[in-house]
Amino acid sequence: MRIKLPLSLLLLLFLLSCQDPKTEDPAPGPGAKMFSFNYRFDPEDRGASEFELILSEETGKVVLDTLLAVETDHRLQVKSEETKFDVTTIYDTESDDYRYLIWTYIQVDPDSWQHAKAPAYTSTGETAPAKVRYKNANAVGGIIFTGINALGWSGHSGSQGVEITYDRLLPKDLLYLLIPATGKYIFSEVSSADTVIDFSAAGEAVKRSYDKPQGATTPTVSLIGYPKAGDYGRMLHLYSPLDNLVHGNDLQFPPKGIEEYELRVSYADAEGAAHTYFNLGPEVPQELSLGGTTGFTVAKSATDGFEVVYAQESPVASQLTLKGAIGGERVYWSVYLPFEQTTFKQGPFLKGLQAKILRVGDFSDLQPYILYAYYAEGYTYQSLLDYWHSPEAMQKKELRRYHYVRKNL
Repeated sequence: MRIKLPLSLLLLLFLLSCQDPKTEDPAPGPGAKMFSFNYRFDPEDRGASEFELILSEETGKVVLDTLLAVETDHRLQVKSEETKFDVTTIYDTESDDYRYLIWTYIQVDPDSWQHAKAPAYTSTGETAPAKVRYKNANAVGGIIFTGINALGWSGHSGSQGVEITYDRLLPKDLLYLLIPATGKYIFSEVSSADTVIDFSAAGEAVKRSYDKPQGATTPTVSLIGYPKAGDYGRMLHLYSPLDNLVHGNDLQFPPKGIEEYELRVSYADAEGAAHTYFNLGPEVPQELSLGGTTGFTVAKSATDGFEVVYAQESPVASQLTLKGAIGGERVYWSVYLPFEQTTFKQGPFLKGLQAKILRVGDFSDLQPYILYAYYAEGYTYQSLLDYWHSPEAMQKKELRRYHYVRKNL
């Protein structure tokens, strides 16, 4: 007996037969193990109450995609044969600036990571207006003056010496005065609102300069001093970028009275890339090996992909930032890569994640914006990212020496 099917049912069967068969993600292999990790996300500027965390394997297979509460410790598990993953965090800022912020870390172990705000090193205490007069001081050519954590002050020089008004840290402040023209400096502890200091007891500052790489701009030097090693909430700005403009780029600093010096040297090379060197220690380096070239060549920078070629010295890590729009909303995306990975295709990567927060699948507008290359002796790609995701280690400034190169794309 022949059965006649309704026309509507025949059409439905025809449409279903024309669809691509749905492919399921393969089950974990026989060698798969349970991978457990802790993760926390603290947004710098609070927007949505949740963020999206996605873990994918090197093949692109997503093994975890979940929405989690911000500012909360999370214990998570995935089953996989791999021990390192591509970790992506997506956050809706709910702002009109950049709506979506995305961070991706290629092939990492994210255990015990805390994505947190940058540490606030300066401890702001109670202050009160005060005045200090330095007798036997001649401020011809200008001065460099600071108290603990303070930069703002006003002053004048006359026959009675140098008189300065400032906000004094209570109950006791430490003042620093340097007269670059004479190379003389003095430290003074003050505990009153009106103080007189004899500058004739000043010591000799040390002068130091760093050779400019060929074709580079003149280096800008800044120096922070910590009277007590490890106490990064109490600092003295011994030489600032503004001082470079007024007093030149030859560094002057006190050889005594400071237990740790934090030095930054910045310049642009002949190719236009910006270099920054950082050093924290009990002494100011006498020499720095300032690189004269960028150290890499960008072979491709487009909406359909990115490629970089490194010179002999490869960085510990690189950071590719991208900007664009998804679904009409502005996006800022930072992708961290080990030096072995020199290519990245942003569109296929995001499409493969199928993120919940982004909702749409058109990623063709994401354009590479800036490339950072980080060099840190004694660190690996994993340990450097572990450091950046440890507020305790960051607060202690455990990374003592590094430099990075920034190239606009």
